[in-house]
Amino acid sequence: MLEKQIAEARAYPAKVLLIGEYAVLYGGTALGLPYNPFRACWAVGESENPQLNLFLEFLKGKSELSQYLDLITFESDLQQGLYLDSNIPLSSGLGSSGAVVAAVWDRYGKDKQNLQLREIFSQMEGFYHGNSSGLDPLIIYHQKPVQLSNEGVSLISSEIPFETNDYKISLVDSGQKRDTHIWVNKFKTKMENSDFKNAFHSDFLPSNEQIINAFLNGESDKIFSLWKSISAFQLNHLPEFIPEHIKSKWLTEHSAFKLCGAGGGGYFLRMENGVNG
Repeated sequence: MLEKQIAEARAYPAKVLLIGEYAVLYGGTALGLPYNPFRACWAVGESENPQLNLFLEFLKGKSELSQYLDLITFESDLQQGLYLDSNIPLSSGLGSSGAVVAAVWDRYGKDKQNLQLREIFSQMEGFYHGNSSGLDPLIIYHQKPVQLSNEGVSLISSEIPFETNDYKISLVDSGQKRDTHIWVNKFKTKMENSDFKNAFHSDFLPSNEQIINAFLNGESDKIFSLWKSISAFQLNHLPEFIPEHIKSKWLTEHSAFKLCGAGGGGYFLRMENGVNG
């Protein structure tokens, strides 16, 4: 019975923070997308589940969470060999822990229409990160683009393509693990410098808002030049967030890199001008 249920279950994609790294911490907007080339799915077999078992114990100890989840069935399924088969890279900013949260909620959540879903996800993902915005599991669970701003979270119904006639976006693996907390703290320290803070608000945030509007409005002809503006700002003001072997090819006439989340390692985003680069 469990095998049949698992065979019919859906997969849970990775997520990419396309635009808005650090902006969302200081009054700006972020745009995150599901990324299907990496995904997680339930499976049954001999694989051990140390992390899932620890996650289950964490959830049991949180009364504010356990009331929303069928943890009895979750525990029974784990005892029958349930595990999450995932190729989402760890410590790379692609939502590996968010996929676990989304998968557990999708299978064991009692109220799928819960209006406090982001808060629930935030608390669940606290097992992995201590503090979490809940954004990654939200993107992965709904499998739709999500816009996050001071006004809250909005699901985007239309697709945001990674490739058009005007641009092509790809993920580039730096080959280096990263600790998000370290780089977020580095950024917060930089914001204590008035020159950096002024440049961030006058140069970075306007480009950030404009490119999100261009993505949402389908104005693909505007996107590459705005992407290059963000790329140039990060190269000039955040050079320590870029590994040297990525920095050497960061910005050219027809190609531009930008951070994919916190920076410092993990994956980076590259945009080429047109499908032929």
